Amino acid sequence: MTTWTMPLSYKKPPLNLNQRDHWGKTTGPRKTLRTEARLRAKSLGIPTGLGHITTRLHYRAPDRRRRDEDNLIATAKPLWDGLVDAGIVPDDTSEFMTKLMPKIHPPTPEGPALWLTITIGDPP
Repeated sequence: MTTWTMPLSYKKPPLNLNQRDHWGKTTGPRKTLRTEARLRAKSLGIPTGLGHITTRLHYRAPDRRRRDEDNLIATAKPLWDGLVDAGIVPDDTSEFMTKLMPKIHPPTPEGPALWLTITIGDPP
């Protein structure tokens, strides 16, 4: 099993499901996330044309406040689209991509971080 860890340039999720912004306000962050995923996938050397991958978005929070993992789906969706744009898989449907629930990690001295893991194949 091969897994890549894609560090993202964000210290907190730029989008969440609780936002009630006008669609125009979220278009820029969605495009930026999608582009970042495409470029980082290529720079990590992830092969294209894989049959199936499993992905999970991870967030290390800055504090111990309670947070809902499902709010991170709004950030994860453009990242999944970026992997398709990079040619890793042909589509982000369940036939080609298993999307695990995002995971929120407790704070550490390294500070907050956001990253995506990509594994070839179905989840173990």
